[in-house]
Amino acid sequence: MTLTSGRLPDYLVIGAQRAGTTTFYELLRMHPLIDRAQRKELHFFDRDYEKGEAYYRSLFPPRTTINGRPTITGEATPYYLYHPLVAQRAHALVPHAKLFVLLRNPVDRAYSHWRFQVARGNETLSFEEAIDAEEGRLAREDPDGYAHRRFSYQARGIYAPQLARWMELFGMEALRIFKAEAFFKRTDNVLRRAQRHLGVPVRRLPLSGRPAQRNSTGEHPPMNPKTRRKLTDYFRPYNEELYEMLGRDFGW
Repeated sequence: MTLTSGRLPDYLVIGAQRAGTTTFYELLRMHPLIDRAQRKELHFFDRDYEKGEAYYRSLFPPRTTINGRPTITGEATPYYLYHPLVAQRAHALVPHAKLFVLLRNPVDRAYSHWRFQVARGNETLSFEEAIDAEEGRLAREDPDGYAHRRFSYQARGIYAPQLARWMELFGMEALRIFKAEAFFKRTDNVLRRAQRHLGVPVRRLPLSGRPAQRNSTGEHPPMNPKTRRKLTDYFRPYNEELYEMLGRDFGW
């Protein structure tokens, strides 16, 4: 085994939040040739960008070789997809990085996001109240602000313009976009495709034989059917835009 230093990530899991990115990252890094970062969500390109390249490099382990093959490393910060400046910043520093995106039905993603914020003590409004308040909350500050990070329930589910920023800079060949619902049900299949994208030998990774589990944030009743219909109607044109852009119908 040999060591070198000064490492930057080979891949980024850029989103979306509440779409299985934690499970995806933790399973992927079980591959013997994939090293993990200091932690899953580094938030360098959104929150800590001013700390500079040397700081970012320090968050990754030294490069190693195993049986003559170099290891790779990466990170997963699901806020990257939503933040309007991250794609440009990432391309300037790691233009050859491979990118992974997991997209979840934006209605279910929004409700899971709200449950997560309630569980963390950040949200006191009901889901319906939070949806109604979202536009006003987000209008008062920039994307680095408190509300954009915590209360962007609907905004984060408008995927097409978010993906367009990354596609324009990195090219479609750098991205692998997975439907989160497919990852939850057919975990092994998605992980095999991810490994091929990274150029590592494809293996059945530990624990990956079971379907991935959605993140749990405590007990909440199912979404009100009326609210679900309202949000389904709201997201329909945005989903159609996404399907047209990718040439894929996600069935949402």
